[in-house]
Amino acid sequence: MRNDDPSTLAILFVYLPLYLISKARGRSAGLCTGRTGIGYPIQTQKEHHTGRTPLTRIPNFKPIERIVLDSMHLLFLGIMKRLLSVYWIGSSSRKKTVGTMLARESARISRRLENLRRFIPHEFPRKIRGLVELARFKATEFRFFTLYCGPVVLRNKLPMQFYKHFLLFHVASRIMCCAELSRTLLQYAKDLCKHFFDFLPDLYGADSQDH
Repeated sequence: MRNDDPSTLAILFVYLPLYLISKARGRSAGLCTGRTGIGYPIQTQKEHHTGRTPLTRIPNFKPIERIVLDSMHLLFLGIMKRLLSVYWIGSSSRKKTVGTMLARESARISRRLENLRRFIPHEFPRKIRGLVELARFKATEFRFFTLYCGPVVLRNKLPMQFYKHFLLFHVASRIMCCAELSRTLLQYAKDLCKHFFDFLPDLYGADSQDH
């Protein structure tokens, strides 16, 4: 593996430093109370619910344990879309220092994306567009950005601490979306995810873990 490979950078320069920092601060990324089969039906986390689902009336059905979590909504239309549309590029950016900086760089990032198009093989059903079309991005485009081109087009454009933080998400997503890698590196991906979420408030504000 090359020294400038994004995955290598994440392993050597992101995960270990952030792990040591979090230990020094006395943090633990796993302290949040998880939803349980007992707490979910009685809605112990009121802010999570908008009503009562009829699924809870199915005998012996446990929504927390039985409903499959899909990468499209959680990773690509969830985290990646929010990073791009809210915190980095979108006009509603709530992290003004990053949003303003990337707004100035968005044209250059778009050119990088457009230059990549001719190298994208036909196995990908949709080729990613420039950021001017961000509001109309489909899930497959957010997926391509997360798993493949994000580390390339954001390098030297995103402030370094934000870039390294994104690499945590990128590497964890690559592992979780690869059947072969997930067989041996799933715990590592879990650790990366914990650190990614642990450092969200420092970079994007106190409410950045609420979504």
